[in-house]
Amino acid sequence: MSSPTFPITATIILSDSEGFIFEVIGSHGDIYIVGFDYVDGWYCPCPDYQFRKHECKHIRACKELLNAQHVNVQDDLFCEVAV
Repeated sequence: MSSPTFPITATIILSDSEGFIFEVIGSHGDIYIVGFDYVDGWYCPCPDYQFRKHECKHIRACKELLNAQHVNVQDDLFCEVAV
């Protein structure tokens, strides 16, 4: 039996001159702390981001939240992840 899926929700928990930190509740109820800083870019601890080193659905949810609040950030800047 598969686990239930939920809408992905993002909430800004910190915003300062260096960037943003978000709490994102994933589609299976997992909680991820997603970050964006103006120097290093986006970061998410989820397995998809760790493996692909590219935008995941949690980062997309954060971008949508910022866009809805008319906040523009560089959306093609991603932190390097050491595996």
